[in-house]
Amino acid sequence: MDPEVDGAPNVEARPYRMRRGRSFRRYRAVARRGPERLARAAFQLKPPRRREAIPRVEPAQGRKAKHFRFLWLLVPLAALAVAGGIRVWQRYGPVPIDPALEQAIVAGDWAQVLSLAEAWQMRDPAALTPALVADEACTRLGEPGLRHVAKRYLTHAEARDRPELWSCVRWARTLVRHQPGCSAAHCLAASALIWVGEYSAALKAADEAIRLVPVDARPYELRAAAHTFRHEYDEALADAAKAVELAPRDALAYATRAYVFYDRQEYDRAIADYTTEIGLNPRDAEAYADRGIAYDANKEFDQAIADFTRAIELDPQSARARSLRASDYARKGEFTKARAEWDAAIELDPTDWTAYRERGYLIDLKRGWYAEAIRDFTKAIELDQWSAAAYAGRGYAYGKLYYYERSVEDYDRATRLDPWDADIWYRLGIAHGRNHSHGAAVSDFTKAIELDPNNADAYASRAWAHCNVHMFERALTDADRAIALDPRNTEAHYERGAALRQTGRRREAIMAFREALYLAITQHLDITADDARNELRKLGAG
Repeated sequence: MDPEVDGAPNVEARPYRMRRGRSFRRYRAVARRGPERLARAAFQLKPPRRREAIPRVEPAQGRKAKHFRFLWLLVPLAALAVAGGIRVWQRYGPVPIDPALEQAIVAGDWAQVLSLAEAWQMRDPAALTPALVADEACTRLGEPGLRHVAKRYLTHAEARDRPELWSCVRWARTLVRHQPGCSAAHCLAASALIWVGEYSAALKAADEAIRLVPVDARPYELRAAAHTFRHEYDEALADAAKAVELAPRDALAYATRAYVFYDRQEYDRAIADYTTEIGLNPRDAEAYADRGIAYDANKEFDQAIADFTRAIELDPQSARARSLRASDYARKGEFTKARAEWDAAIELDPTDWTAYRERGYLIDLKRGWYAEAIRDFTKAIELDQWSAAAYAGRGYAYGKLYYYERSVEDYDRATRLDPWDADIWYRLGIAHGRNHSHGAAVSDFTKAIELDPNNADAYASRAWAHCNVHMFERALTDADRAIALDPRNTEAHYERGAALRQTGRRREAIMAFREALYLAITQHLDITADDARNELRKLGAG
């Protein structure tokens, strides 16, 4: 049918734009109304645009429009550049330095440096740089009480306002630019860099200080601290021993070496060095607290409580000593005393996040108060958002309340903060497995095994994860390795039986499940015992 002849409307006179995706439905609808309407629908499409209808654009104007089309991409790039410049300036830009303070540092007049730093602190109570300078001055003067006060202040400030710590780095680096030949300036820079976690840069600053004054013990102490935080214990121990050799009457040198021994889990040697430090400074409350921590790690809780009590006698305002004594009371099951001590510690220092963290671990989790534990760990995280232990504790509490996704999030955050802790990786694998992410669980258990090759629980749990992803031969290998490390590991025997059952070795599976049942009964693991009985019934040996 010719639309012009048979009266169909002219396309030019009545243009119609058909919507995309609706053509088939339209044709099907109008086909029922006769061929005339079908033709009308077919010709009611938008006609092609005529050449003369297109507006002419000059070539220069077209090129200009084409270039300006992509200018909007420069806006976010410029914003990123400005933000990066501000960040670099905040971290590395120069700051003004008091000439009198600078001259006192260069001259080594640490009493004058301490006086000027205290005056600076009174003028600007929110600044952290005078606390850093006072810390160095007290260290040089051998006044450990003031030194530890400054360090505690910096530790709490790290949780509240990290950019303020970078102001300390800027000040110290500006001092190094002014006085590149001053060893004390490089020591201040190393100390500031350690507080912000820039351990590689701190090592370089300490190296330069040692090059300038090889007989000064202070840069060796700082370099030992940086190596310890990087878990390079051999280098840290060598530097700490050199500091003791250069300054045998310096209590901080022994405290530095004791900390290295403590981090290497050589607690007896750490206690010996802390005892030497106390002999050099018998009025140092923090030295008693540090030795009490070493006694705690060595499971000598009565000696630890005695040291914490002595620290409180020397410094009644020590919230740290009260919190540590509360931890020992909780470990001994004296929860009423422990809670009273933690309440007193928090009243003395509301910013002490360790009190909330330890109360969450040693009272709330032990007694099954998981909601209270989450509140305590959340408060600790608010005060110190870089505490891996607080995130790990909250992740454990969430797991006990079956909030597995939140548990995975907290454990994942903890592994980013402390990637060297095998136990956190192991707990993350458990959380992933309970959240049915068994592939991720295998990776987490593998990381835990790399960090701690003698962890039988990690091998047994990886066998469980391998069974869930149907890798039964690998599960059997992991279970055998776990049993070799710990023959009384119930989970390893159970997972070995599960892998053997899936591979068709019925008799060996029965023996493995019977061993798991026996161990579960002797260890009072009722749930595992019930699971083992059910497996034996399925195999016809119940």
